[in-house]
Amino acid sequence: MIDAGSGEPLTVADEWPYDGGDRSTTGALRRVRLSSLYDLGHVRPYQDLAISRVLLVRRRRESGPDEIVAVAAGDGSTPPFGAGDAVSGDDVLGVLRPVQRYVLRAGLVRAARVIDDVSQQLEDPWGVAHVASPGASTTVACTPPIVEQVPATDRESDGSEFILCDGTHRVVQVVWNDGNALPAVAVVGEPVVPYYAYPLASSEWPRTAARVLAETPEAQTRYDVRHVAAGDVPELVARGVPPEEWYRRYFRDLTTGFGDVGGQGGRVG
Repeated sequence: MIDAGSGEPLTVADEWPYDGGDRSTTGALRRVRLSSLYDLGHVRPYQDLAISRVLLVRRRRESGPDEIVAVAAGDGSTPPFGAGDAVSGDDVLGVLRPVQRYVLRAGLVRAARVIDDVSQQLEDPWGVAHVASPGASTTVACTPPIVEQVPATDRESDGSEFILCDGTHRVVQVVWNDGNALPAVAVVGEPVVPYYAYPLASSEWPRTAARVLAETPEAQTRYDVRHVAAGDVPELVARGVPPEEWYRRYFRDLTTGFGDVGGQGGRVG
């Protein structure tokens, strides 16, 4: 793998549009399965749910910490919001809640680099860029950030909420730190299976953004993993899978839809 922060130019070798069959953002999302290492590897969590274009925007509040909201982007024919654009309450589809309690310093550098290099080459900001680095034998898929709707049992309010499934470094760097809107893709509807971690409060973005680390922390400090009862996973019990790994049965394996998506924080190569 070659880090996007290494200074070497990144080239879009192939681009999939947002919609348009298997080779598209929506087509790939509908193919995504859960981790094949556990008992739910046959499940496609997004297969039958609605998928839509959104913009992630930092919304300033008169009291309390700012929040990030998902704003309807329609058919994508109008330019994305820029820094400082007003967000109408009627446009907001829901509040975005983080999962991670940290970001990696190198990941933020990569995120900024990928946005600067790759976004300029894309015809469709909600499409998928297959990115190549000099000397690399394969490409890596750079997807838009992916959010999915928080199930009713996990919501902190009566309103619609989303959880960030992929793209934390880009959201922190572009939306939270720089104050710009970021094209993303939202999966809308009650999930067929829960997410592997519980969503943090929507007010936790300042803490996530401020905890910039050099290395990935211990698992228990990364996020709140979902509790799984032994009675729900007899196959994993029979296989001797440790209880602390049972939550991994809910991992969304993006490689099953998009191919290689690189390492954490945006490694491409």
